[in-house]
Amino acid sequence: MKNRQENIRKMDDISSLVRMDSPEEVFKEAAHTLGLFVPSEMFSRLAKVFEHTVALYRGRIPGYRECNTGFHDLRHTTDVFLAMSRLLHGMSIAGCSLPDDMVEPTMAAALMHDTGYIQRTDDDHGTGGQYTLAHISRSADYSLNYLPNAGFTDSETGLVANMIMATSVTVEFPRLNLAGSAEMRAGKTLFISDLIGQMADRIYLEKLLFLYKEFMEANLPQYKSEEDLLEKTLDFYRNIWKKIIDEAEYDTQHMRAHFRVRWGDDRDLYTRAIQNNMAYLSRILTEHAGERYREHLKREGLVRKLTELEGKGL
Repeated sequence: MKNRQENIRKMDDISSLVRMDSPEEVFKEAAHTLGLFVPSEMFSRLAKVFEHTVALYRGRIPGYRECNTGFHDLRHTTDVFLAMSRLLHGMSIAGCSLPDDMVEPTMAAALMHDTGYIQRTDDDHGTGGQYTLAHISRSADYSLNYLPNAGFTDSETGLVANMIMATSVTVEFPRLNLAGSAEMRAGKTLFISDLIGQMADRIYLEKLLFLYKEFMEANLPQYKSEEDLLEKTLDFYRNIWKKIIDEAEYDTQHMRAHFRVRWGDDRDLYTRAIQNNMAYLSRILTEHAGERYREHLKREGLVRKLTELEGKGL
């Protein structure tokens, strides 16, 4: 652990703690984190939901195609899943945890929240990006159909579907069908985890290029070009961070408590990673405008992969 702590203090890279390209390692860490504050029998069904989600995104569930959206992919889902476990742990340390019996449905919602991007096998036109505007309701529907098979009750399944509706960046929390303060807190926790999980990822900036492709397929008119999306991401960050704090009531002390107890690092490493990503994005847009910005997005070969896809007309 000492070497990992030194790494994180040097690099401010939360990805150095867990192999984020390994769903199995992510689940292992999330399960360990949940076990720090909830008895293991309280999340006995979660492994089945996780295995199903991985299989779904990899095209191994009969009737469904493999995930073909480069931003809203399996990595995004596991980012959110791990962020959720960490935030719930930090909340428990601070004395504002969810009821134990809500933890498992809340974690299941993190796994189900973007399943609406997955296409059925008879839907062979384009990619799941075409469902950008409809993916939230599609994800809620998928959870309603699947979760009873994993042993979730009707009330739990309904809660998951209602929580998923909280993942819209334009959500108005008072209008959600979430009854009581605990359910509302769960929905807000998913909203927070969805956003900080993706924005803190070390490959977030590279993945934004794939997000642009998803938006274009959905015919969203807000972005004139890939670079325009990158530039507007800075404003998106400023606006959405205000919503995360003011409306979703994110307390950065909760993540700080998690990392202090789990890793011996008394900082909110999600906020730190997000700020680093935004600072680097601002720099490359200032210093490398035009197509040259791609030369400075090198992590995990994603830009090379994108260039290859474009060369094939995809």
